[in-house]
Amino acid sequence: MKTKRMTEKDFQERLSKATPSKPFRFFRQVNCVYDGSKIVWKGCSPENVDRNTLDLDDPQSYRDFIIDFLKGYEDRVLEDVDPLFLRKINSNLLADDRYVIQNGILLKGIDGASFRSLSKSPHEIFFKDKKAVYVEKFGKLKKIDDADPETFKKIGFAYAKDKNRFFIRM
Repeated sequence: MKTKRMTEKDFQERLSKATPSKPFRFFRQVNCVYDGSKIVWKGCSPENVDRNTLDLDDPQSYRDFIIDFLKGYEDRVLEDVDPLFLRKINSNLLADDRYVIQNGILLKGIDGASFRSLSKSPHEIFFKDKKAVYVEKFGKLKKIDDADPETFKKIGFAYAKDKNRFFIRM
């Protein structure tokens, strides 16, 4: 089945009609909306839940941890992100012409314009920009030191290589 892609003109028109009561939703599977003045990533998982209080042997501790985690979900405003250039990398990563955003947090030092996934798989773990290569590990993007972004290639789900070495999911 063919899908009809939105033209740039249609996209700009829909953005211009967005309001707080009727926001524009950018992507399926990413709850990111534009309300006419700002982009909001809704329902982001909490960043600062204290995992030190979790005792897996104590059912009450586990239940309290889950409740605290679920209460911590929040909406995050994406400051300075351009809605016209916003693109989905996967369900946890977005990029525009300047930034890479992971779960509503702007990641520093990563070039949004050149950032891309190494495959079309929604489960891809390797990414790169013009300066570096990254791996997604436990929901966080980590830079792979000493990887050459120009020659870095994926050779399997958790395997990759560049001109100097082989990499196994770091």
